[in-house]
Amino acid sequence: MTLGKTIKQLRKEIFLSQEQFAAKLNITAQAVSKWENDESYPDILFLPKIAAIFGVKIDDLFDYTQESAYQKIENMLDQERYFTLADFTKSESFLLQQLTVNPNDLHALTLLGDLYHVYAMYLDEKSAEYTKHAIELDPDNKILHGTFNLAMHGGMLDWNVANHSQLIHYYQNFIHEHPHISRAYLYLLDNLIDDGRLMEASVVLDKRKGIITDCLNDFYGCLIFEASHGFENTRVEYESYLKQYPDDWKAWFSVAGRYAGHGDYETAITMFEKSFTLQASPRYVDSLESIAQLYLRLNNFSAAKQSYKRVLQLLKDEWHQEDSSDVQRIRALIAKCTTK
Repeated sequence: MTLGKTIKQLRKEIFLSQEQFAAKLNITAQAVSKWENDESYPDILFLPKIAAIFGVKIDDLFDYTQESAYQKIENMLDQERYFTLADFTKSESFLLQQLTVNPNDLHALTLLGDLYHVYAMYLDEKSAEYTKHAIELDPDNKILHGTFNLAMHGGMLDWNVANHSQLIHYYQNFIHEHPHISRAYLYLLDNLIDDGRLMEASVVLDKRKGIITDCLNDFYGCLIFEASHGFENTRVEYESYLKQYPDDWKAWFSVAGRYAGHGDYETAITMFEKSFTLQASPRYVDSLESIAQLYLRLNNFSAAKQSYKRVLQLLKDEWHQEDSSDVQRIRALIAKCTTK
C-alpha cells in the first residue's frame, strides 16, 4: 500500500474528512487529496504530526495493511490488561469501518465483540473502585450500593432483574436453527437450571444426549437432581459420577465447582488438583485459579500466592506468555496476596 493510500485509510478509520485532516496540518484539502491520489507526497517534516494524528508510529505509515491493523488490535487485547480510551476509539473506528465495507466480516465482528467486552470489564473495575470510595463517604446510599453490586457482577435477588429470560430465549432459537452445536445446549442448560426451570432443562438435556456423548450429559443430570433435592442429597450421585469418569478432567473440574459452591473447600481443592493433573498439555489455568481463590477463602494467603505463581509458570511454559493481559492480571493478584 502506498503512503497516500495509507493516509487515506487511516483518515477514514478515525472519520476525518480531508478538510478536517488538512486543518490539523494547516494545509489545504487539495494537498491532502493529491497525497491520497499519489500525485504528490507529504514533506518529511509532516510525517511526525501525521503519525501523531493517527496514533501510529512513523514506520507504520510505510508498512500499513488491513491485516497488520487487525493484528495490532489482537495483540492489544491479548497483551494489554488496560488500554486507553484513544486505543479503544481508534480500534473501534477501524473495525466499524471494515463493517461498512462488509457487514459480515467475521474477523471484524469477532474483534469488536472482544474489544467491547474487555473495555467494559475495565470500566466496571473503575466504576467499582470509585463507587466503593463513595460508599465510604455515604455508607447508607442505596444507589451507590446498587451501582457497586452491578459493577462487581454481584448476585441479584430481584427476580425480574436476575432471571435469564432473554438469554434463554436466544439459545432456544439458536438451537432450533443450529441443532448440532453442542456447546449451545450447555449455555441454555446453565441458565435454565439457574432460573429453576428444571423440566425444560431435562428436555434440553435429552436433546443434547441425542447429539453428543460425553461426561457432561451425566454431570448435568446430577446438576438437575441437585437443583431439586439439594447438594447434600446429591453427594452420592457425584461420587458415583466420578467413578464412572475417573480419568476425565472435565468431570473432576465440574464436580469440584459444585463442592466449592457449597462451602466444602478442602474437598474442592483436592478435586481441582485432580482435574489439573489429568489434563494434557497445554493445560488450562482454571483449576489452579480456582484453588487459589479457595485458599483465599480459607485465609491461607501463602498457599493462594503459591497457586497463582503456578498459574504464571503454566502460562510461561505451556502457553508461552511472558507479559500478556492474563500474566498482568495474575501478577496483580499475587501482589494482593502479598499485602494480606
